[in-house]
Amino acid sequence: MTSMNVPEPVMSLAVQPVSKDSGGQKEDPTFRVGLDPESGQTIISGMGELHLDIYVERSRREYKVDATVGKPHVNFRETVTQRADFDYLHKKQSGGQGQYGRVIGYIEPLRAGSPTKFEFENLLVGQAIPSGFIPAIEKDGAADAVDSSELAFKLASIYAFRQCYTASRPFILEPVMLVELKVPTEFQGAVAGDINKWGSYFILSLFLFSNGLFMILVYL
Repeated sequence: MTSMNVPEPVMSLAVQPVSKDSGGQKEDPTFRVGLDPESGQTIISGMGELHLDIYVERSRREYKVDATVGKPHVNFRETVTQRADFDYLHKKQSGGQGQYGRVIGYIEPLRAGSPTKFEFENLLVGQAIPSGFIPAIEKDGAADAVDSSELAFKLASIYAFRQCYTASRPFILEPVMLVELKVPTEFQGAVAGDINKWGSYFILSLFLFSNGLFMILVYL
């Protein structure tokens, strides 16, 4: 027998149980529950607002699960737009063993199409810094035989980043959504006019079907 075709969810909501011992079960393959690893929210997804409202109400009535429902959180991200150099010395003496760590290097945007979000490059020459401290620095640095430690280099790296981040001209990356619109061709002009009112957008492609439908793929 062929497998059942289960459509992908088209809407999601964030839910938070009122009590820790709330529980439930799932029996509809189009209704999905997952945990967002970035926000930590429990996300329920289904085929529309009514679909999700029914499950929220069933959870309260049948499974005694009372939950607070809201929109999922979307984390904004930042990136740098130009190279910025740093040279920071972290030195602290408080009677006993002190803290000493110096880091020299730079931050710059990754090349377009890079498969990674962060790239660490060690350009240290020689043994100026013990190998155990390398993960805490960016390019170059200086160590002290007595006062250097992993914590000292971590702190030096944190303060060095703060020192040069503003100079790198950071830019907020807003979330991007791919929207697919299918409308009869006679409404093409009206829909295009509405899209122009959305503000920032990029039309990816246009399709005209033989059945008279017109499809637009838009990045928002």
